[in-house]
Amino acid sequence: MYDRILLALDDSDCAATARDVALDLAERDGATLHAVSVVEVYHLSTVEERTARERATDERLATLADRAAEAGVDCETERRAGFAEEELLGALAETDADLVVMGTHGRSGVQQFILGSVAARVSRRSSVPVLTTPADGEWAVETVVLPDDGSEHAAVATDHALALATTYGARLHVLSVVDDGSLGYDVRSTLVVEELEREATATVDATVEEAEAAGVEATGSVAEDRPHRAILDAVDAHDADLVVMGTHGRSGVSRIVLGSVAEKVVRASPVPVLTVPLEDRP
Repeated sequence: MYDRILLALDDSDCAATARDVALDLAERDGATLHAVSVVEVYHLSTVEERTARERATDERLATLADRAAEAGVDCETERRAGFAEEELLGALAETDADLVVMGTHGRSGVQQFILGSVAARVSRRSSVPVLTTPADGEWAVETVVLPDDGSEHAAVATDHALALATTYGARLHVLSVVDDGSLGYDVRSTLVVEELEREATATVDATVEEAEAAGVEATGSVAEDRPHRAILDAVDAHDADLVVMGTHGRSGVSRIVLGSVAEKVVRASPVPVLTVPLEDRP
């Protein structure tokens, strides 16, 4: 499914999970792993600090290369200096990777801080799917949640969800959400909500049928809530191990950019999230 995987690596717990995920995917797909560690030098005030950080980075990359060799995975490593977001996107362009794997939190400079914003921005700007991993996550994919709003983005995400479910022998739960935040109170008793629910049900049924035709066990449901809340609730309700979703889609009664929904899910999800841009198909 994937030929070249770009792994963003630092010394955080989230990155350790991302490392394990990337190694497993590369081993299963026979993909090349390209690991990048970014030293954000603007946080380092002395030459000694920079030298120490570079040494630690090189040791971390060497350890990864050893683990990859043991797993039979072709692995390339690279240390870069600059802003994490820009350097990761630069590495993506240079390596022609077809998947990015990174933690939702990480380490920058000399202090631990939340990198959810970096992961979210990379997911938004990336031309290929981005798999973000939380700390302490286990990569044992048995149930995949697929938000499906009937948009082109959702159709592309479905391709990836089915491919991953097939690879791991996982179940698929298809979720369609009627966004109650986009509906005024005065329309809730009208036919608008009922029509949206019918459309959502038809979307779910069609995707479940597609999954079953591909040999993937699938279920589906429709929720009326804010999209990010409904997705996170579905993860909990179905004990999911992975969310696969498009970066944009349809909400309420009109098409809108759903980048904010994907970002909210990436930041808050207790399980890995694969965000898929429209232009990418497996």
